[in-house]
Amino acid sequence: MKNLKHKPETVSEIQSYLNGLYGDVNKGRDMEYMFSYLFRNASYLARSIPRGQNCVQNFIKTFSWLFAIANKLEIDLEDAYLRKYPEVCPYCITKPCICSKTNKKPVSYIKEWKIQEELGYKYNVAKSSTPNPSMDSLVEKTNDLYPANIHIWKAAGPAFHFFRLLEELGEVHEAYTAFCRGAKDKREIENELADCFAWTLSSWGIHYLGESLQDSFISYYYNACPVCNSAPCKCEAYSDRGEMLVKIEELRLYREKINELLEAAPDHRDILQSVIEDLQFAESDGKTAVAITAVKQSESALEKVASQLGKVDSSAKSINSIIASAKAILGTFNWLG
Repeated sequence: MKNLKHKPETVSEIQSYLNGLYGDVNKGRDMEYMFSYLFRNASYLARSIPRGQNCVQNFIKTFSWLFAIANKLEIDLEDAYLRKYPEVCPYCITKPCICSKTNKKPVSYIKEWKIQEELGYKYNVAKSSTPNPSMDSLVEKTNDLYPANIHIWKAAGPAFHFFRLLEELGEVHEAYTAFCRGAKDKREIENELADCFAWTLSSWGIHYLGESLQDSFISYYYNACPVCNSAPCKCEAYSDRGEMLVKIEELRLYREKINELLEAAPDHRDILQSVIEDLQFAESDGKTAVAITAVKQSESALEKVASQLGKVDSSAKSINSIIASAKAILGTFNWLG
């Protein structure tokens, strides 16, 4: 995006930018491929938030795969959202939503055709009053419409949000398969994608309150595709950088730091040599589960070494510095859990 005079801010501009960036490569990819990446990134997002990890990229990638699927199916995600959420909850027909009190229906009985007319009217008002909503405005709009989501998150954490998001992802897939066999039209997919979009917008607005989602999009895509650094993207299928599986290069860097610690603290040779050997085994084995066990045990060893150091001598300060560097490396291991 760095060469663009006008950076995309509205939902439609971001969807259009991503279509220009990835549209060609995604033409050759089927929906099952694309849906698997959407589900994977949504699940990683659900995991990263409770663990206190920086999850901006997980958010952006989840949104991006939603846009990719919308582009693949020629669905305007902004329009789908506004049709589903036209300033009122589509079930209780109220703002803010009171579904918890009415059990997902209007307070008083309303004929279904009247409900649809009311939603259609609200949609037209929303389209005319804010014809090009930004990502940030839809974040605010969603949480204004569903303030209970904020209270649930604050009281019980993000589990409810991501339970609902994963449920909606399942419904996207069901709507797609029904569309493929002719049992449903594309409006059903639009409806389910809008739900996924809304739950993700709400999550961003709560977790990153006051931070700009559209600015985060610009930062993530500033140098075009963040994997191949090209526009349009030239990535081959399955060329993602990965997140939750062990990276041997990272493990090797950590082991080298433990080697440095051994040289500085030879009195702790027995325990540090065992750590080094276990890390070497994990590198050669390659499995994430083995690497996690080796690294977790090494953390205990580091704590033991640190606890036995003196407080003031220069060698202790040097050793503590190396231990701090080793822990900093561990902090980059997303796969560690």
